[in-house]
Amino acid sequence: MRDETLLALNNDTLPVALGWTLYAVVVLAYAGVSLRRAQTRRADGLHADALSVVLAKAAVMAVLLGAVTAYLSQERSRNPLLTSIKGLPIVVVLLAAIGAGAWWLGRDEPAPVVDLDIIEGESRANGSMNLGPRDRPERVVDPRRLEGGRLSAYDHRADDVREFAVHRITAVRPA
Repeated sequence: MRDETLLALNNDTLPVALGWTLYAVVVLAYAGVSLRRAQTRRADGLHADALSVVLAKAAVMAVLLGAVTAYLSQERSRNPLLTSIKGLPIVVVLLAAIGAGAWWLGRDEPAPVVDLDIIEGESRANGSMNLGPRDRPERVVDPRRLEGGRLSAYDHRADDVREFAVHRITAVRPA
């Protein structure tokens, strides 16, 4: 490698304290976003990870990132008196930021899955219900049977009894 800018980026490091600060920010942000996502899904009546699962994921991430940060905070130079290589390489921070940005821009939110209790409640309360995305109902059906993760229902559009995989149903509303 001959480019001076790339060499400087590759060899430059963050101060150790700043590396640990970045570690704390990333772990706390991950835990906060995960907890918020679980609360939002629960509020919408959708399946969400239990609090213990969210905290366990955050703890595992904290341990792994802590181990990497601790390793990178040690002296890694063959001759520290001549050149010190201690701290998080700036190129790692840049790559992590680029990766996080690419993930954020390219992420595709999975469609929310409706809880079985909601389907059962709607099928008992009303004769007909709408199945499909929240913004546009796709099917008006009369539920017949719900078992084994499948909903058997009379589909008005097809004028026939159809089976729907419950995990593919994203919204249920009264018809």
